[in-house]
Parts: sequence; C-alpha cells; structure tokens
Amino acid sequence: MIADLEVRQNLLIKEKEIELLNKDNKYQNLVTRIFIGFSILLIAITLFIFYLYKQKKKHGRILESNIKTIQETESALRKNELELKKHKEQLEFIVKKRTKELENEILERKHTEEDLLVAIERVEAANKTKSVFLENMSHELRTPLVGILGYSELLSSEVESKELKEMAEGINRTGTRLLNTLSMILDLARIESDEFEINITEVNIHEELEGIYNSFKGAVVLKNIDFSLNLSENAKFIYTDKGMFRVIVENLVNNAIKFTKEGSISIISDIDNGFLNISVSDSGIGIKNNEIPIIFQEFKQLSEGTVKAFQGTGLGLSISKRFTEHLSGKLLVESEFGVGSKFTVQLPLN
Repeated sequence: MIADLEVRQNLLIKEKEIELLNKDNKYQNLVTRIFIGFSILLIAITLFIFYLYKQKKKHGRILESNIKTIQETESALRKNELELKKHKEQLEFIVKKRTKELENEILERKHTEEDLLVAIERVEAANKTKSVFLENMSHELRTPLVGILGYSELLSSEVESKELKEMAEGINRTGTRLLNTLSMILDLARIESDEFEINITEVNIHEELEGIYNSFKGAVVLKNIDFSLNLSENAKFIYTDKGMFRVIVENLVNNAIKFTKEGSISIISDIDNGFLNISVSDSGIGIKNNEIPIIFQEFKQLSEGTVKAFQGTGLGLSISKRFTEHLSGKLLVESEFGVGSKFTVQLPLN
C-alpha cells in the first residue's frame, strides 16, 4: 500500500513536473513568439524608417532639382524681362519715330492735296475759259463763213469760165471743211461748258435721216460710191435731243465718206430690244482691233502728223461718242482692216 502511495505520489509529482514543464514550454514559446514578433516589428519599423529616409533623400534631391529649376527659370524670366523691357523701349522709340514720320507724311499729303485742289480749280477755270473762248470764236467765225459759202455757191453757178468755176468750187470745199471743223469745236465747247443742256423732244427719225442722206449725196456722187438709205417703218419716232442726234449721225456718215475710196456706204435704221439702232456701214479702209480705242480720243487720228493721209481734227467720233452717252445710248464699232467698218448708234426709245 505504501509502495502504491509512493508510486502515486511520484506519479502526481511527475504529472506536476510535466505540467510545470508544459507551462514553462508554453511560456517560453509565448516569449519566443513575442520576441520573434517584436523582432519582426522592429525589422519592419527599421525598414520603414529606412524607406522613409530613402524617400526623404529622394524627395530632397527632387526638391533640390526643383529649386534649381525654379532658380534657373526665375533667372531666365528676369533675363527675358530685361529683354522685353529693352524691346519695349526700342518699339516705343520706333513707334514714336514712325508716328512722327506719319504725321509729317499726312501733313505733306495734306499740302499736296491742297496744291492739287488749287491746280484742279485752275485747270477747270482754264478749261471753262477755253470753252467760252472757243464757243465765242466759233460763233464769230461761223457767221462770215456761212456767207462765204453762200457766195461761192452763187459764184460757181453764175460764172461761165471753167477756171473761175473751179476756183469757186475750191473756195466752197475748203470753206465747208473749215465750217465743219468750227462746228465740231463748237460742239466740243458745248460739252465741256457748264451751260451744256439736253433738250429732249419727239424726233421724226425718217425726216432727220432723209435730210442727212440728201445733204451728203453730192459728196458721195463725186467719189463714185454707192450710197443707200434703208429706213424701218417701226423706227419712225423717238424722244431725244434733235440737234445732238443729227450731229452724231452726220459725223458717222462724214467719216464713212472720208475713209471710203470705192464701194458703198449705207445708212440703216431698225428697232431691237427697246433701242433704236442707226448703223452706218462702209467698205473703206477699216480699223485694226488694237486701234479702235484710239479713234474715240479727242484730236486723235490713226494717221498722225503734219502730213496725214486723211485730213481732219479727230473730233468727230469723240463728239459722237460723248453725245451718244449723254443721250443714255451706246456707240458700237465693228471693223475689219482693209474690208470696212460699221458704226451703230443705240438709243433708248423712251
């Protein structure tokens, strides 16, 4: 029994020792785990601190770089600011200089314009004086010329001597030429005069064209040229300036006779799209295309110089064109060099 008790006692003691050992092991395991955990934590903290240190160092380098960049930028900005200031001063100087130059140019231009206005006024006054002078002189010369022409015609019909008759006819021809020249100068003076007026009335086109046709018959017969007049029954009356209309057509017919040595000349009237068309066609020398604008210039002829193939002042077509435009019409030209020409006056019916 005692042996059993001792055994049990020993077993209990062993169990207690085992239990104590187990507890000690657990405690040691716990301490070990705590130590390991603390070590890991310490390592983690160390690594984190090291990471923070690295990051701080990196950010420090970045910050230094940024600071350096900022400093360089500020330096560049200051430099640019100085350059801009310099350019601004130069620009202000250039602007002031250019403004002064422009002011001088404007002042000079103003003086030039004033001088030009004075010159224009003088030219206009001179033109007006010239026009008045030409008009007065034309009237003064026209009256005795009409008398000379009348006497020369009478003398030509009365004298029997062939020599005297030719002289009288020569006087009549040269007098007629001079009278036509004066008439054209008078027409030009009328156009340039401030007193130029247009008198619109109902005009019998047939009557006017027949009168013009008959007045030129003799000149055409002398040159042995066919001369015809074709009047449209529809184009009989028109509202226009009678005197200007007659001058326009007479100048065109006179030109056709002057530049036609043989062949034919025709006057044709018709109506087209609300316009009266009066066409004067001839088989004369014709006009080159590049020379057509010249024929409408005042005192211009295709044959220039003191010795001209065809005599004249060069005013007929210019006056006809200007009269036509004053009547709200057009003067058209169709021509072929060496073949002939066709001048057409277009006038509105109303």
